[in-house]
Amino acid sequence: MELFKKLYTDKGPYSEISGQYIAFDVRCFSHILSKGAYPKFRLYEKNIVLKTPKEHHLWETQRHKLKALPEWEWVFILEQELKQEYYQKQKP
Repeated sequence: MELFKKLYTDKGPYSEISGQYIAFDVRCFSHILSKGAYPKFRLYEKNIVLKTPKEHHLWETQRHKLKALPEWEWVFILEQELKQEYYQKQKP
């Protein structure tokens, strides 16, 4: 919870996708790489983006539809960067 409070304070109370105001709520903190598949990035600040609950839900359930939307382009780029970084850290 402390990390979420820090991110909310540092980034401001706005969706990084739409710029819409969001009240503090754990549903507003969206992991780009899932916590289950990428456990070492669970608390990695770069892997957590502020989104509205609706945007968070869309990311989790309808990601394929978001690829064509320009406001989501940077999120997909970040996803690829994070995957590369994650796997680089796994090498001995």
